[in-house]
Amino acid sequence: MKFNPLVIIVTLTGAYLLIRLRFFFLLHPVRTAGYVLKGLKRKETARALFLALSGTLGVGNVVGVAVGIIPGGAGSVFWMLVSTLFAAALKYGEVTLATDGISRSEEGVRGGIHTALCRFFGRLGGMLALIYSTCTVLLSFFMGATLQSSALVGGIGAIFDTPPTVIAIILAFFVLFSVVFGTRVIEKITAVVIPLTTIVYIILTLSVVFVCKERLPDAVTAILHGAFTARGAFGGALGFLFSRAVSEGFSRGLLSNEAGAGTSSAAHARGSSLHPAMCGLMGIAEVVFDTTLLCSLTALAILCAVPNTSLYTDGISLVYAAVLSLGAPAGAILAFCICAFAFSTVICWYFYGTEAYYSLFGRRSAVLLPIYLAFVLLGSRLSATPVIFVTDVLLLIMTAITSLLLIKKSDRICTLSEGFGLYGGPKKIFKLKGSGARRLRQRSARSRKIRPKKPRSIKNPLPR
Repeated sequence: MKFNPLVIIVTLTGAYLLIRLRFFFLLHPVRTAGYVLKGLKRKETARALFLALSGTLGVGNVVGVAVGIIPGGAGSVFWMLVSTLFAAALKYGEVTLATDGISRSEEGVRGGIHTALCRFFGRLGGMLALIYSTCTVLLSFFMGATLQSSALVGGIGAIFDTPPTVIAIILAFFVLFSVVFGTRVIEKITAVVIPLTTIVYIILTLSVVFVCKERLPDAVTAILHGAFTARGAFGGALGFLFSRAVSEGFSRGLLSNEAGAGTSSAAHARGSSLHPAMCGLMGIAEVVFDTTLLCSLTALAILCAVPNTSLYTDGISLVYAAVLSLGAPAGAILAFCICAFAFSTVICWYFYGTEAYYSLFGRRSAVLLPIYLAFVLLGSRLSATPVIFVTDVLLLIMTAITSLLLIKKSDRICTLSEGFGLYGGPKKIFKLKGSGARRLRQRSARSRKIRPKKPRSIKNPLPR
């Protein structure tokens, strides 16, 4: 495996934020989960989370774990789970800064890393935001449209004998029908597709584990035993790096949850009526659903159903062999999950592209949709190698800019977290700034207001 600076940047920045945030989501998991469940009671927050998940729960989540298991063995699963600690810290920092003081326009809430750069860096931030938004638009074409279309064509083609062009045309038609009516329709679609597909996929993988439950202890032992071997560490890094996209023969992409790039912050900004720290917790929930839950279930299903994974050369064949332990109908269910995940990812990345285009030119453009659909169709024909190279370069630039922002404004992230009460101590409202802080100060002052004590009743002395 060749050296990739993207992994180094993500790991170092994530470790720095994890220390600055005092490991609060590890030391106080019950409190963190309670805040997340409380935030999900709001419809707009739940829709924002599902929109963000639609961008990360792509085809790579179905076969991305298999990509690490084939060369690295079962121990690669352990290192992928360890990587979620850094990813959660990065995601929390990105979303917290992106939703801190965002603006509302006539078309709705607008926020993201590009707006945070302008707000926190001044004139330099404007230049960085220009570079970041340009990379986001290009990345929506290559990773959101082309790579997902190519992965869908390869995945469905491995299960059913369907021409690649037909699959790409059907995908483009559904994308056109979904995005032509605007962001609100995209949110409503992902709010239905993502929960439904996730539940179906969880039931599918749990069924595989249950059918092959006698091999479950051996699978867990293999994960722990192979974690600290050279082969396991190599596969873990590979799975951590190559869990987003799938191409013919060998899968490659970005981190499964896109932590570090900051792209999903635009989706979380849709639920920005909450405290920025609360929105950041939704980013942690995104990492938990995406990597900790689905990747773990996929790994257990593969290791329980396929004892010898070295016989397979590509991820989709390995996952397909695992679900076939339930019978032939399970293959059709797997195909449904692949199609649904790919479809939701494509329409979510169109949303990211339009938001970045709006930040560049201050308006929407009707030209963006035909270009995006053209890249969806090209995904069935273009070779994945040059597309992957361009994607890696764009992701490296975006991750470097986002990491610079997170390190520069880490004090602000910690202040917002401490003011929200995430460190386990009392809420220190006085460290917050803005109108939201004033309301919290007033509420805190009212709760601490000293009420006059009732005078003690003194009996009249008896006359002497």
